[in-house]
Amino acid sequence: VSTDSGMPSISDDGERVVFTTVQIWGVLADGSDLRMLFDDFGLYDWPVISGDGGAVYFRSQLSVLPGPACSSGQDLGVVDWDGSNARTLTHTELGATGCGTTGYPSPLDDGSSVVYSDLTSGEILTVDQATATQVRLIPAPGDYDVCSGSSVSGDGSVIAFQCPASVLFGDANPDDGRETYVMDGDGTNPRPVTDGVVGGSFAPDLTSDGTVAAFVSWADPGAEGGLPGARVYHAPLDGTTPSRLTPPGAHSTCAVTLPDDGAFVVYASDTDPTTGDRGVFEVYRADAASAVVERLTTAVADQPHVSGDGGTVVFRSRGSYGGVPSSLTYRVWRMDADGTGFV
Repeated sequence: VSTDSGMPSISDDGERVVFTTVQIWGVLADGSDLRMLFDDFGLYDWPVISGDGGAVYFRSQLSVLPGPACSSGQDLGVVDWDGSNARTLTHTELGATGCGTTGYPSPLDDGSSVVYSDLTSGEILTVDQATATQVRLIPAPGDYDVCSGSSVSGDGSVIAFQCPASVLFGDANPDDGRETYVMDGDGTNPRPVTDGVVGGSFAPDLTSDGTVAAFVSWADPGAEGGLPGARVYHAPLDGTTPSRLTPPGAHSTCAVTLPDDGAFVVYASDTDPTTGDRGVFEVYRADAASAVVERLTTAVADQPHVSGDGGTVVFRSRGSYGGVPSSLTYRVWRMDADGTGFV
């Protein structure tokens, strides 16, 4: 692939990988069987593969695929892993002014449905793959209180999201900043995971059974103090106080991702917690029990995604790995979750 590649997603068994250029591509984790999943004149991004590796959801624009679509909007589509049955599933309108935008697609492990965020209205919805039936889980709370960042557990029992809608959910949230919430898979029982006095929490991910969340926070959910910064937290969803896995300090952190057992968190950051050096994004692994952080990459890397079985991490980089020279364009790589075995 000669253009920038990115947004990689990997199946639970670590065998199948999807990514985007302006098209959606599939490849096996050993680098074989690289192919475009379908050939179309649209623009496509944000691919995510279901845990079982059978369905690939993506965001489409200017699509001519079958199904509902808004010609200039960004709607959700789906395609089978073998490249068959590509179609759009949503038609997001922006009132009378044009088309809306979807984001944060998160499929169930069996690929039967996907939870996503309507970035225009601030709603969280789910759509069934077979029928394209949409169900609104979180209604639009207003122009300011926009909910997004949707992530569903693989079994569909819990959905995590980010939202400043303290009035909607009945919690305090004194600064009305963006906080991390969870709700049951049918949209009932919304409840806060964080409730910061100053700052916000965002980018949640869930284990497959919905018992543990990980997220990034500029607040201080554990009331530990220290310098502000985007820190990684690990939160069992049994009422336990979230535990901080990365040191305090001013830095940027993103792309938090959990394996099914929640034993560690993989994330990207521009600050190396082992040295304090800042300015270059790399991929790190933080152990949930010990909060020990290991640097997994060495050549400018981000957008990590860990497989459900915890054995494999995919990411994007322009750097050199496994003896392959660096590149002017981003490429998608895979490695073992201990930072070895680059392909």
